[in-house]
Amino acid sequence: MRQLRGHQGVPCAWACRNESDAGENVGEAGAVVTLVGAQVGDMVVAPHTPVRPAWHCNGCGDAWPCATAKESMLIEYADCELALMEYLAMQCVAAIDDLRDSRSPVPKDLFGRFLGWAKL
Repeated sequence: MRQLRGHQGVPCAWACRNESDAGENVGEAGAVVTLVGAQVGDMVVAPHTPVRPAWHCNGCGDAWPCATAKESMLIEYADCELALMEYLAMQCVAAIDDLRDSRSPVPKDLFGRFLGWAKL
């Protein structure tokens, strides 16, 4: 069983793609699927990844996951929704830990923010 690496190269427990899909998203061991910054002319646009410990978006400053990150993850994980839920749950737990460690209040809507929008 191949291991799929999902958003930001985080390993996923689910090998969801067929062998014929190897290449762009998965392939040999160590293949990575990432949300990367886009290059526009000479300028590199920041990726929509979380900035810890505050958990705001590196690309737009909104609460992470922002609308762009959500859209990108839905595309990235289109064939493996369970892996998306696994990734988002791990990020939600990390956000709770970071916010508590920094003595910041944990928002009441954190579950909805991280997992409520992604449906199986």
